[in-house]
Amino acid sequence: TAEEVKKAIEYSIGAHEIGLQTRYASVLAYARSIYGGAGIQGVQNYSAAIRKVTPDQIKAIAETYLDPKLLRVAAVRGSGK
Repeated sequence: TAEEVKKAIEYSIGAHEIGLQTRYASVLAYARSIYGGAGIQGVQNYSAAIRKVTPDQIKAIAETYLDPKLLRVAAVRGSGK
């Protein structure tokens, strides 16, 4: 729903901001942004970019990548030692 997307956006922005509180995390975020093609502005523009996400975009992506026909389930267990 639109409300769920709004909450997810706010959570993501908050987590992003909290994640930038250490020097190490900031450097890592800038490196990811640069190597991801967004440049250093990607970190600074994160909030504005993620606020543009719409429920219809989420639905389209889910329909593309979460196809139930492609579902695979695997079980992994330890050696029992």
